[in-house]
Amino acid sequence: MQNLVTEIKEKKLIAIIRGVRSENVAKTVGALLSGGINLVEITFDQTRKIPWEDTAKAIELASAEHKNAVIGAGTVINLTQLELAVKAGAKFILAPDVNEEIIRATKAAGLVSIPGAMTPSECGAATRAGADFVKLFPAG
Repeated sequence: MQNLVTEIKEKKLIAIIRGVRSENVAKTVGALLSGGINLVEITFDQTRKIPWEDTAKAIELASAEHKNAVIGAGTVINLTQLELAVKAGAKFILAPDVNEEIIRATKAAGLVSIPGAMTPSECGAATRAGADFVKLFPAG
C-alpha cells in the first residue's frame, strides 16, 4: 500500500472511467496505458443504470488484462460497493464524501483511501479517520 501512496504522489493523475460497461473497459484502460496513464478509477453508478456487479466485473477484468495498470473503485458510498471492489481486486477507493466507516473499512482491507471533502472540518475528519489522501470535491 505504501508503494501505491508513493506512486500516486509522484504521478499526480488518476484517470476516471465512468459509464463504461465491463465488456468495453479493458480497451479503455489499454488506451490510457498507451497514453502513459496507469492509475485508473472505475466508478460505481449510483443510479444503477450500470449494475454495481458490472462495475466490480469491470475492475476485475481490467486488472486481469492490464497488469501494468493500477485499478481502483470510485464513487464508493456504501459497504456493499466497498466489498464488491475489494473482491474484484481494486487497489484504492475513492469516495465523494467523508464517510468514516468507508475510510476505516478501506484501510482495514489494506487499500488506499481517497475520500472527497470540501471544508477544513471535513478534511480533518478524513485525515483522523485514516485517509491517505483527501480529494477536494466538488471543486471548480
